[in-house]
Amino acid sequence: MLKIFKINLNKPKIIACLSLGLLISMSWLGVAFSQTVSEGYLSDVVMQRGMLVASRTDNVQKVELLTGQNLDKIRGVVINKNDSPVTLSADNEQIFVSNSGVHEVVVSDENGDIKKGDLISISSVAGIGTKAGNQQTIVVGRAESAFDQKTGALGSIVSNNKTVQISRIPVNIAIDKNPLHKNPSSNVPEILARASRGIANRDVSMPRIYIAFTLLIISSLISGTLLYGAVRGSIISIGRNPLSKSMIIKNLIQVIITSFIIFIIGLFAVYLILRL
Repeated sequence: MLKIFKINLNKPKIIACLSLGLLISMSWLGVAFSQTVSEGYLSDVVMQRGMLVASRTDNVQKVELLTGQNLDKIRGVVINKNDSPVTLSADNEQIFVSNSGVHEVVVSDENGDIKKGDLISISSVAGIGTKAGNQQTIVVGRAESAFDQKTGALGSIVSNNKTVQISRIPVNIAIDKNPLHKNPSSNVPEILARASRGIANRDVSMPRIYIAFTLLIISSLISGTLLYGAVRGSIISIGRNPLSKSMIIKNLIQVIITSFIIFIIGLFAVYLILRL
């Protein structure tokens, strides 16, 4: 004899549990996917495994060696095709780049010995990383092992008239803003810092900002004083001698033009100081 058992299930709870399980599964799959995917790019130069690269401005399908100038366009580190389980690339793309996971990165001891856990950013040599300081705005990731002159050096190169050692070390790639970065204009009022960045399209050092601001004030005072004196003197002169009105206005126009030229020269000098 068959017995039929009826189980009273709470449908809303079942749906909630299934949804939670699905979300957790998708989260784990997303994390795993992001850790294992690399992308293919083109390049006009030969690149070695472990070199840091950035996308080119004129062609996003091509990469070039990373430098301090193109750090904001960083793509990641060059890896072998088989280093990643999943690779997104076309047939003609032979440079494979990853921006997540643990991969070997070519580094130097330009900023001193590298310890496990140190932040890694770009050095003064294109494509080669080093321990991050307060000058770089972006970091590549954190070192998974140490590197110093006594252990693991593969060779040496000359950088800024200084011989530095280079090696490959595993780095946990996680491209992010550099928490050590010190804005050179951090002690400047925000309105001046923002205006200088708007003109120069980059962070400007505090001395340059104050020199430019002082020059702007001086040129404004000179042109303003000339303009005020000319207008006031013209009004008084016309009141005393109305017959010479045309001559007085002509002289006033000349002074206005001179004041305007002085102010424009001051603005141009400010622009040069901030941009160069």
